[in-house]
Amino acid sequence: GYKDYAECGATDTTSTNNKDGNNYAGAPTTNYGSDNVMSLRWEGSNAIRTLIHFTLPSGSGTISDVKLYMKAKTIAGTPSAEDFHTLTQTGWTEAGFTWNKYDGTNDWTTAGGDFSATIIDSLASPPTIVGDWGTWILMGTGSDNPLSLNWGSSFHLLGKNKTESGADSGVQY
Repeated sequence: GYKDYAECGATDTTSTNNKDGNNYAGAPTTNYGSDNVMSLRWEGSNAIRTLIHFTLPSGSGTISDVKLYMKAKTIAGTPSAEDFHTLTQTGWTEAGFTWNKYDGTNDWTTAGGDFSATIIDSLASPPTIVGDWGTWILMGTGSDNPLSLNWGSSFHLLGKNKTESGADSGVQY
């Protein structure tokens, strides 16, 4: 996995990152499930997206918020806003998914990943300095569209550059 984590509630309880990886339109049949960076980039004329699956820990009480933190490793150009959406195809496999397939065998309905058009949260100003943190509010105050999560819930995310066009730009976390 990456140097990313989701945090939930006032107790700062860390979730478990079950699977993750990058999806690259420039190499649509290559699996990047073992990458050690998470990319939300536009490169040449190709999008690089990231997929993440988290499971919240067991607990009790009400979850007040869930945040995703990622630390910038490299920055290209002037990054545009970065959005996270709910990944609707939950059968994807870390060792099998590519731009074209979600498990190495079956096609995504839409190449690049099947996701809800609704933005969970958008980072309008991504990091511009290596080492800075990107923070997305996945549930709670400040979220564009809060998820409804309970202790032990799993959730699948797709992160992408908002525009996916123009000059090379984006952040690797």
